Amino acid sequence: QAEDGIRDSSVTGVQTCALPIWLCYLPNMPTFAPEICEPELRRLIDKGAKAVEFGCYDVAKPIYDKAWDPLFGLAAEAGIPLCCHVGDGAGVAYPPNERGSSFAHFSISPFALLKQIPQFVFSGAFERFPKLQVSVAECRIGWLPFLITWMDRQVEVRPPDPTAPLSMLPSEYVKRNMTFTFEEDYIGAHMLAHDWAHIKHCVMWGSDYPHEQGTWPNPQKADRKSHV
Repeated sequence: QAEDGIRDSSVTGVQTCALPIWLCYLPNMPTFAPEICEPELRRLIDKGAKAVEFGCYDVAKPIYDKAWDPLFGLAAEAGIPLCCHVGDGAGVAYPPNERGSSFAHFSISPFALLKQIPQFVFSGAFERFPKLQVSVAECRIGWLPFLITWMDRQVEVRPPDPTAPLSMLPSEYVKRNMTFTFEEDYIGAHMLAHDWAHIKHCVMWGSDYPHEQGTWPNPQKADRKSHV
């Protein structure tokens, strides 16, 4: 029943957004069942989907597992970006606003995909499927230069992995195959001009609906401050 509900809502959303070219609905991939993700993506492509949500927190198997290759291969072939969003797993409640637990939780929310970003790269997914695109939404960007640089360092100081050979540096895969969005990150914005930060070609600024993590009702102010 859960699978049927996801399938029905996905098709409804895609059909709703079929006309306005400025509105793109992201159907959810049933990542709790990797074996049905590829046929589900194929079905959604036939319905007009332009991108899909890949829920990293509910994956039944790690990103580096070969079970994802059919989905990754089809997404790359069809030019369908896999979109990931910071957050928590399905049904996981936010901590209560007690003894600082809520503040602590949301302070680290931009880093929620810290493990998955290297897994996409080091699994060889972008090596096997050069056209695969993965976008990480609302993760902010100020912390990414260190992560990307530290990923490069691993291939310099550690023996190669014969099960997932890479022909490029991790930073080069990130530049070619990944994008990251930010809304209000003045530290990251001031790193954009520097080549050593590895992010000038793979980040996007965005506004969002009214909620605590966004910049509404004055996104222009945040945008101007980010680019001073």
